[in-house]
Amino acid sequence: MENFKSLKKYCEDLKFDYPKLTEFELLSIAVQMQRNNILISGLTVSKFDEYPAALEKIAILLDERLER
Repeated sequence: MENFKSLKKYCEDLKFDYPKLTEFELLSIAVQMQRNNILISGLTVSKFDEYPAALEKIAILLDERLER
């Protein structure tokens, strides 16, 4: 399972790159970045059968269930 950055880490990285952003802007962008990374992780089709993405794994399990 992939570990995602905490909102605090996203905010720290953004504050370093964009010091003029307000705390509200930093947090808003950090939430969007974290959400996007979670969605990408869940929707991406993997290259390795050993580690399928979330939706890919659900499809595999449903297919196996239908075959029984």
